[in-house]
Amino acid sequence: MIALWRAPFRGVRARWPLLALAVLLLSAVGSLVAPAGLDVNPGQRSQGWSMLHPLGTDHLGRDIALRCLQATRAFVGPGLMGVLLALGLGIPTGAAAGWDRSPLRRPAQALIDAASAIPGVVVVLLVAATWGSGPLAWAVGSGVAAAPGIAELVRGRLERLVVTSHVDAARAHGFSEAYVLWVHGVWLGAGRSLARRAVELVGVFAALECTLSYLGALGVPEPTPSWGNMIAFEWGYPIGLSTLAPAALLWATAALTSRAGGMFAEDST
Repeated sequence: MIALWRAPFRGVRARWPLLALAVLLLSAVGSLVAPAGLDVNPGQRSQGWSMLHPLGTDHLGRDIALRCLQATRAFVGPGLMGVLLALGLGIPTGAAAGWDRSPLRRPAQALIDAASAIPGVVVVLLVAATWGSGPLAWAVGSGVAAAPGIAELVRGRLERLVVTSHVDAARAHGFSEAYVLWVHGVWLGAGRSLARRAVELVGVFAALECTLSYLGALGVPEPTPSWGNMIAFEWGYPIGLSTLAPAALLWATAALTSRAGGMFAEDST
């Protein structure tokens, strides 16, 4: 049984992808324990780096390093919620569309095709415009927007799997149809690809949150820090660490999540 549940993680390309994942987890934990650092202090505005302020201060005198750390709260929690929602919606829909004995195969395929035709950003903007710009609305919008991609991934894996001898052998051994679908089909057949996509979505959602916050009304509003609104808030002032630091962290997050997702090799079936 242990070997069965560990099967999707065999051949994981570890080493520095694991380090990338560890850095992301440590930054998330650090955001929860970071001190306030939000107080406006005009006497310390636009200062360079120092022992007290490692990245200096913005034009209101707020510590840039602390704000960058706290800004991860804007996407870590909602991003994880969005990933779980995308998996919860996409996996069953993709399974229904890709399994040869599914009674809902045609409707599920039509649903995936229709949902895939709508750009993800449009879905997020519609949800945010309807429900407001809170973390819950952003998490729901991003999860719904990512679900068609998850469903398409599962459907593709299952459609290739059902024509192999693995499924016929499992059925011949007397396993139930549900067991063959969810264990042999989804878990063993698409487990690595789903893990890879879930990790990569964290970086995608971080970029999406920063984009909405940079645009203003539908993102995280000031004074709550977000890498996006930190960049926008410094618009019109000389470019310094208050702009470069959040931009560099956003780029690093996207690169790290892509690298961390790469530790899961693609499924071979």
